[in-house]
Amino acid sequence: QSIHQQNLYRLAGVTAFKVRDPSANGKGDLLGIRIECFALKKFAAPHYILLSVNGKTDSYELYKHTVPLYIPLASLANKYLNKDLRVFVRAVRKEIIMDVNKRTHLSCLPNVVAIEADDACELVKLEFDFPKHGACIAYLRCDMVDIKSAVVTKFLQQHTDDPEMDHEFEDEEPETIRDETLEALMPGRIDQLHVRLAKIE
Repeated sequence: QSIHQQNLYRLAGVTAFKVRDPSANGKGDLLGIRIECFALKKFAAPHYILLSVNGKTDSYELYKHTVPLYIPLASLANKYLNKDLRVFVRAVRKEIIMDVNKRTHLSCLPNVVAIEADDACELVKLEFDFPKHGACIAYLRCDMVDIKSAVVTKFLQQHTDDPEMDHEFEDEEPETIRDETLEALMPGRIDQLHVRLAKIE
């Protein structure tokens, strides 16, 4: 029953708890906030925020956290933390959810054989292998919601009837050209990219 109750709280996305840090230099009584998202039928890794209370001003201060650096936590804290704690937590969770959703949508695209990205998932490299269209590499520039721009290259296959010539081409880098058909489909909402890619055979 205790486990079921805990899971129900986790499904709400935010749980709070008290914690004492003996190394906190007089700030041992802390408020902990756990933020979780559910994606691909499982919980993503939780993020934690620890808040201390300033004894002079009786206001919350960010003490420690595991929120990724590319999420504007300090800016959100300055804007909301000591005006409305719930609004602050909702704003942070919204940023985290958008980040998790973006990564989920990109990782579940059809015909993707490999994906690389920077920490913020703003610069993304996708390798596609379409059954009829062939192999392509897409270089994307993204924000939290949209693909802003894309460059797509398509591999040109070497065509020859001579088996010995095929052997000679094995060690060469495959030639590529800009794939304007696929490139034109890329910009737009990330969560709708799979719909746009369905137009490619």
